[in-house]
Amino acid sequence: SIQTPKMPLELNHAIKFKLSKYSTNPPKFFEISEDEFLSVFNRNELAKDIIKLYSPQIDEIEYEKDVKYKDIAPIKVLDPEGGIQYYKGGFNSHGQCHGKGIWVKDLDIYIGNFRNDEFYGTGLFMNERGYYYFGQWKDSQCNGYGSLMMNQKLVYQGNFKNSKKEGYGEERYPDGDIYKGAFYDGQKNGKGQYIFADGSRYDGNFRNSKYSGFGQLSLTRGDVIRGDFRDGKLNGEGDISWNDGTKFVGLFVDDKKNGEGIFVWNNGKSYKGIWNDNDVYGTGTLKDPYRGTNRRSEERRVGKECRS
Repeated sequence: SIQTPKMPLELNHAIKFKLSKYSTNPPKFFEISEDEFLSVFNRNELAKDIIKLYSPQIDEIEYEKDVKYKDIAPIKVLDPEGGIQYYKGGFNSHGQCHGKGIWVKDLDIYIGNFRNDEFYGTGLFMNERGYYYFGQWKDSQCNGYGSLMMNQKLVYQGNFKNSKKEGYGEERYPDGDIYKGAFYDGQKNGKGQYIFADGSRYDGNFRNSKYSGFGQLSLTRGDVIRGDFRDGKLNGEGDISWNDGTKFVGLFVDDKKNGEGIFVWNNGKSYKGIWNDNDVYGTGTLKDPYRGTNRRSEERRVGKECRS
């Protein structure tokens, strides 16, 4: 049977961060003590480990040239749309979060650069579902190159556009499967390589995270499946080579032999004819290098031998 790739892992978070851009009911700001801020920050138990892991890169985050980062007291923000946010960092002349800072809401934490109340530039984000993202931001969304972790394990490294995987990336799954290749709109789209945990491998084209277009699936037992795929299955011209030397070349519909094809045994014998849902249909030509060529209608015997 043809192995199928898993659907992509999604970042699956929506960041709502607008401290000062409210047309009505602006948020209320309160200065709080450093201890109160740290108590909120430390609710995320894994935060310290993740921050320690990325601290060298976080320390390298450059300040905006026109902004002075002041060691001011952190603030508590009552969000009119629900929830409480905490922030410690720089502000611009309009009172917006700007420069380097730390933002906390519930168990979500962001450490990095801000611009006009948006996550912007390099930053580290952690959320309560165990996702951690370190990389480039624009308009409070992942934009550019970044690394996505889940429970301290790397699950994706590559390019993002508006918090969706886009461009080249490498995705890893808990069971050991790995995908390396092109993404578009968060899905596997374009050329890529999917490596299964057992060593089997698919090289070819994808569309919406399924095999689509020309590709080759190489199984660990030595079987090779090659041809045109659609919606994750062989559809059109293709060939299968088994590890015992037998081979089939012909037409497929939804992974089944359908239409004209030729089946070749490892002893040189071959049968050319029509298939219907993997079974021989009608008459065909059986070639035996030791007996010559015969027109045959013995579908039952030949069909049983030609079944994969």
